[in-house]
Amino acid sequence: MVLSTNGANYLPAICANVFECLGDGRVGDALLATERELRVARAAGFSAVRFFLHEALHFSRGAAFLDDVSRFLEVFERHGVDVILVLFDACWRPDLEGAEPIDGVHNSAMPPPGVSL
Repeated sequence: MVLSTNGANYLPAICANVFECLGDGRVGDALLATERELRVARAAGFSAVRFFLHEALHFSRGAAFLDDVSRFLEVFERHGVDVILVLFDACWRPDLEGAEPIDGVHNSAMPPPGVSL
């Protein structure tokens, strides 16, 4: 028996980065988008996602951030999608302040530490 997993990096289509996904005020919209998108992903044969998190959100939102991550994990589980959580420390693109997202580059609008959206 051969087992296979088809997966992708995941960020709701309405979000340019994880700050928009898990920041104050956008989580509800991001969860609704995730519900819709996972139905399509499962129909297309996807069974796993990498979901990116950011330390600055944990430092700024604390328990509320962890609660929101749990809400996303519940949605993934409900749709039968396995998740790999990826922890970011935001040191890969220090030139981001004021920059626009780069088409086709995942999380290209991720601000460096200390830069708010």
